[in-house]
Amino acid sequence: NVATGQLGTWIYAIPTARADGEYTLSVYARDQVGNTGPAAQSVTFIVDTTAPTVALSTTAPDPAPPTGYTVTAQFSEAVADSSDADLSVSNATVSDFTIVDADTYTFFLTPTSPGVTVSVNIASSAANDLAGNASTAATQFTKTVIDRAVSIAVALGPVTEGTGSGSTTYPFTVTRTGGTVGPVNVTYAVTGSGAEPADAADFVGGTLPTGTVTIPDGQAIASFTLNIARDLIVETTETFTVTLSSPDNGYVLDTASGIGTIGNDDSATLSVAKLVDGAEYPKVDAAFRVTLSAPASAPTAVGFTLGGTAVGGGTDHTAPVGVAIVTAGSTFVDIPIPVVPDYIVEGTEIVSVQFGTISTALPGITIGTPTSASLNLADNGP
Repeated sequence: NVATGQLGTWIYAIPTARADGEYTLSVYARDQVGNTGPAAQSVTFIVDTTAPTVALSTTAPDPAPPTGYTVTAQFSEAVADSSDADLSVSNATVSDFTIVDADTYTFFLTPTSPGVTVSVNIASSAANDLAGNASTAATQFTKTVIDRAVSIAVALGPVTEGTGSGSTTYPFTVTRTGGTVGPVNVTYAVTGSGAEPADAADFVGGTLPTGTVTIPDGQAIASFTLNIARDLIVETTETFTVTLSSPDNGYVLDTASGIGTIGNDDSATLSVAKLVDGAEYPKVDAAFRVTLSAPASAPTAVGFTLGGTAVGGGTDHTAPVGVAIVTAGSTFVDIPIPVVPDYIVEGTEIVSVQFGTISTALPGITIGTPTSASLNLADNGP
């Protein structure tokens, strides 16, 4: 407090406790002769002694699907410092903890198995409101997971597609939990997936397979096979996904998809040979042909150099030097040797080609034989 007649700072302590709420404090000054000045700037303050509460809820049905569901943690007011470390969870794993806003958090629960009862607790003091009041404990959240579920699994894998005609089988199994009374039907569909997805041409019939598998009454497992089309094409390793849907008789999906891998077992070699000799008069351009013994699903590039008695660069021919590229799906590419006619009497000249190294190719493609060839440029001019 400031003594009468002095300047300074006044300190005022609120004399009694106040109920929770918002308050405004206004200050007036009176001089020694009783003059009262205008009110100073008002100060507003909030009294908050109430601990925030939290409630856990979900929109998932009861019993819940074994694939998981989202849970919302709703606080009664804005809080800070809450995280997934404050969750005590049984029979499930937590992921995707998200702060939606100051008083709402969400997280995803994945049950450990069908038929379990999942529980979540949030202990007291998990978060604090803006006044520093610690939160109270949440009422325990519990939810039973449905125990009638079907799952898919790859029986073998990866499977090589095979060479030549015919097909190679790729087996899958479908398993159910929650008893074996009555049959259960579930549909499946195949889609290409991954960095190198399989497509319709990889399956017999030229379409991506779909169908229905039935687990008979009294049994827990059923199998079905996909028929992989064999071919002679050099390819990458490809992947596809088999996805289950629409189980009947009260069943839900647990593991709804499985990944299949088709391995390549085809190979091919590169060779080079003369395609046609050249001549100056009448002008006939020469060419070599680079052959790939089997088509590939991606381009194949091999380096080459030219030699012989004929001079390039526009003297006897203008042939390129560099790389020959066999495009995807093709089995050859030609190296043209454009002839340059002149009026110089000279004998037949030779152009030779020699493979270098493969710069781009799928696994299984190598350089075979022959790796070199030669052709003639005839001097049959006037």
